[in-house]
Parts: sequence; C-alpha cells; structure tokens
Amino acid sequence: MKNPWKQLSRKTIYTGFLGHKVHIDKVIGPSGKESEYFVVGLKDDATILAITIDNKIVMEKTWRYPIEKESLELPVGGIEEGETPLEGAKRELMEETGYSGGEWVSMGVNYMNNGFCSAKSNMFLARNVIAGKAENSDENEKIEVVLMDFGELKQMIMDGKIDDSRTVMAVLLASRYL
Repeated sequence: MKNPWKQLSRKTIYTGFLGHKVHIDKVIGPSGKESEYFVVGLKDDATILAITIDNKIVMEKTWRYPIEKESLELPVGGIEEGETPLEGAKRELMEETGYSGGEWVSMGVNYMNNGFCSAKSNMFLARNVIAGKAENSDENEKIEVVLMDFGELKQMIMDGKIDDSRTVMAVLLASRYL
C-alpha cells in the first residue's frame, strides 16, 4: 500500500528525561484534509521470555503507575544508544532479575501501539538462564522476581490475569519454539 499520509510539519511539545518525545504533526490524511496527529516517540526496547534450567519462566511483579495496579509481566527494558537489541536484552535481564547466560533466539519485533507510538519491542527467547544477583539501579522500579510454568503463564493470560501486551505477544511468539 502506498503511504496516504503527508507530513506538513512537526512540533515537539515535550522531551522527557529518558528521551521520550511527544510530537504534534500537521498532516494531510487519507481523506485529503489537513489535521493534527499526536505521535509519541519512545526508545525501542527488548522483551525477554527467559526460561531457567528448571524450565521456569522468569517473570516480574511490579506496580505500574499509569494503570494504577500491580502487573505480572516478562522483563522488558530500553535499548541504550550503541547497543544491539540482543545486548540490551541481556543487560536488562541481568539488571532487573539477576538471570543471565543461556541460549538466545530472536523471535521478531512488535510495535507496541502503532496508532500513535513509533517504538518497537524486540522479542527474545532465552533458554537455560542461570540465577545471579539483580543489579537494578532504577530508583523508580521495585521488582519482585516470580518463577512460573509456561502453562500457568498461558492460563493466566487466557484468564485475563496478565494483560501486559508485550508479555502476551512474547508468549504467543514463543509457542512456536516450545
């Protein structure tokens, strides 16, 4: 399909401490009319479905301020400038959970909300990871590591007890490998 959108201008209305940006674009849309489009620019990240040598999935329980509730989800973290997605994934898994090593497979890329956000999440499967000490230095993250069976994880998704979109997508993608 040919791109039916034409960007006329972009105004950045906010830049955050993590490099997040909020833009208002003037565009001509598919209807041919001029309008404004709200775009959020976030860093790309990595989502990791890590499996221990005992076949347990490494999960994180944390409080998510925007949705005002506790969330059980896979480890996810931003890819730093100069890092490959795999390097960022390995660093984030170690920092947040203490797990490392293993055999890694890229499961692809997912756009988290492509209706208004350009960020993508690089999905990884890591098998036979080994426990260590978490190095989390983010003062705004309080993470509890939870280990569970893959079947239990899938059931919690189906029951609506896990609703993080990156976790759901990674579990779906991992199903072809497990």
